[in-house]
Amino acid sequence: MSPIAPDLRALEARLEAMLVPVVDAAGLELLAVRVTPAGRGLRLLLQIDRREGDGAVGLRDCTTVSKKVSALLDVKDPIEPEYDLEVSSPGMNRPLRGVADFLRFAGITAKVTLAGADGLGRRSVNGVLIGCVDGTLRLRTGKDEEQTFAVADIQRAALNPTFDEWQALGRKLAAQDAAKGRAAGDEIDDDPEDDGASDDGAEQE
Repeated sequence: MSPIAPDLRALEARLEAMLVPVVDAAGLELLAVRVTPAGRGLRLLLQIDRREGDGAVGLRDCTTVSKKVSALLDVKDPIEPEYDLEVSSPGMNRPLRGVADFLRFAGITAKVTLAGADGLGRRSVNGVLIGCVDGTLRLRTGKDEEQTFAVADIQRAALNPTFDEWQALGRKLAAQDAAKGRAAGDEIDDDPEDDGASDDGAEQE
């Protein structure tokens, strides 16, 4: 077995590079990899999402990815000692990973963290995603106020929706799920008793 990387962030980066192809092969997107201490071992959390237009992540998605990732990690064995694997949907504060996400979630409030002018400090801005053109993100930060930021200066970004925005997004995803189910000619079934997973994700030790 290879030893645990002293820097968990470096371990996250290695795992992400290893697991992106696995999640892609399942027709899903790997949004985040988080490794944290848990008792005498580690906790590995993966956040996944469906592609645009495919609806919301379901229990089957989490279970499928959990099984595929577990099988790969058993072979590659990149983590020592024990670890718990959890695969979940991103929830309300979904990470935004670039221009495609800024466009996909236009009209929803996001929290954007930028590097300070000196490259050391950071500041965060909340605003409604308006658009992203030529490497510049537009945010509506007040009733009649708009700010622009260079995408290259954004260190991280995530959805930070209001209740109404979250409800509207849920309805949109549900409609996409229903349309996809009709196109496939079968019903969507995310019964935990069938899949062995919960809304919070699927766990594997």
